[in-house]
Amino acid sequence: TATPSRATRRDGGDLAELHERGFYVEPTSAVAVAGLADYRERGAVCSDDDVVVALTGSGLKQ
Repeated sequence: TATPSRATRRDGGDLAELHERGFYVEPTSAVAVAGLADYRERGAVCSDDDVVVALTGSGLKQ
């Protein structure tokens, strides 16, 4: 599974990508997104599979 470092690495990782797309969530939610990306890379989840990832927390757009 994905490590927290992928979600919150120095360049922003998946957390920064979520913010760019308008999702202001807490860092632990970004770990779930990183996990989904990891499963897709390994072929455990196909691109046409229906997947739900719960994103929690809130943020302030600056």
